[in-house]
Amino acid sequence: MKSYNKLQTKRLFIGIPLIPDKKSIEIFYTIQKALQKEKITWTRPDQWHITLHFFGEIDASKMSDIIACMNESFSTFLSEQVQVKNMGFFGSRHSPRVLWWNIFPAEKLIQIQQSLAEQLLLHNFEIEDRSFQPHLTLGRIKILKDIELFEHLLSQYRDAVFFNAFIEKILLYESVLSSQGPTYIPWYTYSLKK
Repeated sequence: MKSYNKLQTKRLFIGIPLIPDKKSIEIFYTIQKALQKEKITWTRPDQWHITLHFFGEIDASKMSDIIACMNESFSTFLSEQVQVKNMGFFGSRHSPRVLWWNIFPAEKLIQIQQSLAEQLLLHNFEIEDRSFQPHLTLGRIKILKDIELFEHLLSQYRDAVFFNAFIEKILLYESVLSSQGPTYIPWYTYSLKK
């Protein structure tokens, strides 16, 4: 584990990295090209992940508590294969906010997230009050002008299977923001049992 300055704050989240195949990256770039005139902040394929918990800016001295929560939360879970498929969005039809691919089966990931949330609550961390839907964020939509094109892409990829991924590791990431978008730096890795 890396060392950290206890006087700093860090923008942290816990996530599961997803390793895409060549075909899924090509599909992603096709979608990105089709929406190139829209104002969307895209997630780079080398940073694709499923977010289990987003902390936001948090005192770095709490990282040891977060790691303890991770170790306790994930000890009973085994690695497994998931399928990344179906394209959807969060927000309204006229004002979509996030474009994503869904993750199946969701049940085990929901159990992992709930176990983490329970441990975080025991350590006095705040938990979001909404249901968890495992997904891979493709992009965050700031402005979308061509709703018709967006809906066409949604229908084109609604039932598509993009790739299979193995859930083997869960990471504590730092998100460093820049004008080119965020960079995710791993601070701690929990390896699931095989």
